[in-house]
Amino acid sequence: MKSATQPECKVFFDSSALFAGVFSATGGARLIMKLAEGKHLRLIVSQQVLAETERSLRAK
Repeated sequence: MKSATQPECKVFFDSSALFAGVFSATGGARLIMKLAEGKHLRLIVSQQVLAETERSLRAK
């Protein structure tokens, strides 16, 4: 049974989607992040994605 406070929809972000959501104020990835912030869906990011994103940021 679904909890009243837990969103049903889960969305997985890879490093490209994570970058897009952070660096583009008008894109679809940002919209998904805002929906997750409002608890309309659950955003999933793995440890591997976080590590890849960190490596990419350090390389720039």
